[in-house]
Amino acid sequence: MVIYTKLEINNVEYTNALKIEVDKTMSEFNATGKFVIKFDNKNGQYNNTFSLNQDIEIWADKDITPTTKIFLGIIEKINFKGISQDEKVILTGRDYGAKLQDILVSPRIFKNQEVGAIVRTLILQNASGTGLTTNNVGITTTEIERITFNNITLFDALVQLSEISGYYFFINTDKDLNFVKKDSIVSGETFNNTNVTSSNFKQTDDEIFNRITVFGDRQLTGVRETFSAQAGSVYTLDDKPSNVNFIGSASPNVPIQPGGIKGVANPQTENVQYLVNYHEKEVILASGTTAGDNTGWTGSSVIIDYQRSSPLIAIGNDATSETAYGQKCKQIVDRNIKTQDEAELKASTFLAKYKDPLIEGNINVYGITNVTPGNTAIVNIPFQNISSQTYTILNAVYEFTSRNNLSNQVLNITLNKRIKNFIDYMKDQELRLRNLEGAEVETSITNLESTTGSLSVETSYNVISNSIGSTFYFHLPGHNILNSSTSLIGDMRAGSTVISG
Repeated sequence: MVIYTKLEINNVEYTNALKIEVDKTMSEFNATGKFVIKFDNKNGQYNNTFSLNQDIEIWADKDITPTTKIFLGIIEKINFKGISQDEKVILTGRDYGAKLQDILVSPRIFKNQEVGAIVRTLILQNASGTGLTTNNVGITTTEIERITFNNITLFDALVQLSEISGYYFFINTDKDLNFVKKDSIVSGETFNNTNVTSSNFKQTDDEIFNRITVFGDRQLTGVRETFSAQAGSVYTLDDKPSNVNFIGSASPNVPIQPGGIKGVANPQTENVQYLVNYHEKEVILASGTTAGDNTGWTGSSVIIDYQRSSPLIAIGNDATSETAYGQKCKQIVDRNIKTQDEAELKASTFLAKYKDPLIEGNINVYGITNVTPGNTAIVNIPFQNISSQTYTILNAVYEFTSRNNLSNQVLNITLNKRIKNFIDYMKDQELRLRNLEGAEVETSITNLESTTGSLSVETSYNVISNSIGSTFYFHLPGHNILNSSTSLIGDMRAGSTVISG
C-alpha cells in the first residue's frame, strides 16, 4: 500500500514538495489547523513564486490517484533559508479558521436565543467578507438566556457557544462552518494491533476542578442605614459607599447637603455638611467654620442612603467528583459577565468539562489517510487497559514525505481530551487579559463603519391607489392661494366641498 498526495497552491499543482505536514484539529484545542510545506529552492527557482494569502489545497488517498481533499488553508509565512546550492523555501499557514481568529467580535449581547442562531448571526455580522458560509450550522437544543461578547475573537466566541451547548466546530474544505454535536458522528474506524504502530495513553488529575467559583462584573445596589445623630460623629457603614445621600430624620426628612470627600474637602473653609471616607466605609457629619456645627441634628436620627458594589458570584460543585478525587477548587474572574444567569452558566459549563480526570491518547497509525477531528472511533489496545472503548478524535497530524508515503505511515492521532501544555496556558492568559481590557467597553453602542466604494440598496414599495374623480386641481392659477375659499388642491368628485382655511 502506498499513499499518494496532490498539492495545489493558488490552483497550480506542485509535485516536488520535499515534505508536507498537516495538523487538523477541532475547537477543543482553541486552535485552528495548520500546515508546513518545504521545497528545494536551488538557484532561487521559487524566489518569487508564492505570495501571502494564497490558497493551499492538499489531497491524499491510498493506492489511487488522490481525490479526497483533506485540507484547505492560506499561506501566512514564506521563509527562505540555506545557501544558493542548498536553499529551501518553507510555507506555513493555517486553515480558514484563521479568519475567525483574526476578527474581533463587535460588542454584542444576545438574550433568549438558540445557540445555532447566535452562531449564524455572529458570522453574518463579523465575517461577511471572508467567503465563509454557515450551511452546516443547524438548530441546537440549547437556548441561552443572556450572553455577552466583548473584546474577544470570533473564534473564541464560538468556543464559548460550543462549550455551553456541547458542540464543536470546524471549517471544512469548502469554507463552510460546521457546528456539530459532540460525539454524534462515528468515523467507522477501529484502531488496534492491525493498524497502530505505537501508542501512548496517560491520565492525570492535574486538571480536575470540582468546585468552581465564578466572579462576574460588580453591580451597584441600594442600601439604607439609620444612626443616632451627633455633631462631628463618624458613622461606620456596612459597605464602602457610592452615591451617598445624607438625610436628617426630622418631620419631614431634610436632605443634608452638600457633601464632600474626607481629606479633599475642608469644612473650615468650604460649605460641606458631611464627608465620605470610601475605603474606611465612613460618613462624617461635618462641623466647621464655614460648614457650621450641624448641631440641629443632635439627639435625632440621620438616614444614610448609598449604593454598594457587589460582585456577581456563582458557585458550582460536583459531590461525586469531590468524593472520588478530593476537593479541587477553581476561581474564574470574568468582568464581561453582567448577570447572575451568565455567571451560573459559566460555572456549570466549566464544571461539566473538568470534574473528571482527563485522558489523552496518542497513536501512530498506518493504512489510514483521512480522519475528521470531532468524529468518534473505537480503540482496542488491551495492554494499556483499553478494550474496545469509544474515543473522540481531537487532532490529526499528517507528515507526507517520500519515505512515509511508501511505508503508508503518515498519520498521528490525538484522542479523547488533551492535557494542557504551555501553549494552552498562555492562550488562557491571553483570554483573561482581553477580558480585563474589554471589561469597560459598552456593549450597547451603535457601530458606525465608513468605507469607500459603491453601495447596493435593495428597496421594496407598497403602492396604494385611490380614485380622485374626473377633476384634480394642483398648481393652477386661482387654486394656489392659501386661506382662500375658492382655492382647491386635490380631487373634485361629486359631493366634495371646498372649505376655506
